[in-house]
Amino acid sequence: MKIGVAQPRQCRRSEFRAVSVPTVSGADFGLPPIVLDTVKQIDLLALKGNVIIAAFEVATSIDTANKAINDRYRNLFATAPNLHIRAYVIVKDEDFAKANNILYTPANALEDFLTR
Repeated sequence: MKIGVAQPRQCRRSEFRAVSVPTVSGADFGLPPIVLDTVKQIDLLALKGNVIIAAFEVATSIDTANKAINDRYRNLFATAPNLHIRAYVIVKDEDFAKANNILYTPANALEDFLTR
């Protein structure tokens, strides 16, 4: 298994560039450009060959958890509904209840979205 680290994080730390698989184009993953733009922002991707099998967002605050859930993941699954990627948001223990409330809002209460 290989990993892909978000481009913004790669720019901040050379260690992330060293361990990350480069994502050159959406064709590498069979994704259209609009989807690839969203994927490039996700903190960490677990890859099996050219298939994304899991996505991880690390939320340092409740605001970044909200952005992960409602911007990145919702946009990802709206633009590529056939993707079957396990999506995780890692939050601080003290932010868990708030993040849970963000995840289970009526806008996110789509069974398909919540069971990925």
